[in-house]
Parts: sequence; C-alpha cells; structure tokens
Amino acid sequence: MPDAILSILAAAAPSTTSILLASMGGLINRQGGIVNIGLEPMMLVGAFAAVIVSAQTGNPFLGLLAATASGAFLGLLFSWSITRLGANEIVAGLGLNLLVLGSRSRGRFSRLASSAFRGCTSHSSSRSPASGPSSRATTWSPTSAG
Repeated sequence: MPDAILSILAAAAPSTTSILLASMGGLINRQGGIVNIGLEPMMLVGAFAAVIVSAQTGNPFLGLLAATASGAFLGLLFSWSITRLGANEIVAGLGLNLLVLGSRSRGRFSRLASSAFRGCTSHSSSRSPASGPSSRATTWSPTSAG
C-alpha cells in the first residue's frame, strides 16, 4: 500500500507545479494584505501568450518571456485597481476572471490562436519522442507565414 501512495504522489508532483507556484504567489500577496483571486486568469493569459509567441517565433524562451510579461501586466493591473483606485479585492479579482474567460469564450483568443498557427505545417515522422515508434506521429514546426 505505501508503494501505491508513493507512486501516486510521484505522478502528481509534476502535474501540480503550476498550481503550487500560483498559490505561492497568492501567499505573497496575502502577506502584503491583498487577497488575490485573479491568479487563474493570469495563468491562462500567460499560457496563451507563451503558446502564441512560441508558435510565431519558434523560440520557447521568448514564449516564456511573453508569459511572464503578460502575467506581470495583469498582476500590475489588478494591484493598481486595488491600491490606487480603491477597488474591492474580491470584485476586482472576479472582474479579471470574467474579463479573461469572457474574451476566451467570445472567440478573441481562438482568432488570435488561429492566426498564430496559420504558418505552422504538419510533418509526419516515423518516431515520436513522447510516445515512441508510431506510424502516425505528428510534430509541429513553424514556417514563415507568407
């Protein structure tokens, strides 16, 4: 039984890294006196920016930089609305959630994503690094969008 628990914990640890990092950010905000319930939209916009920039440039480090910048910008917007404009923390966090999720569901994100991946082509290979040998493995590589 302990082996099963250890294997579950070992499998869950990599999956929870992003949530743990976001919760640490929320803890730092809480120590500063701000209740930040806008962490999920910051993660969502950061992930979206990383995918778009990585697909356009072919450089994952630029995607990481874009994710960091977009998440920091939303954090700045959130903090500014609370500290300078005097908004309620919960209302500002809920508004940020609705803003990001609403723009995603209205199709603005999907239109940006489809325009970003327009220049990507599919290349078949006989071996996929993630799944091993496969006859239908697909890898994506950005090409010049003309």
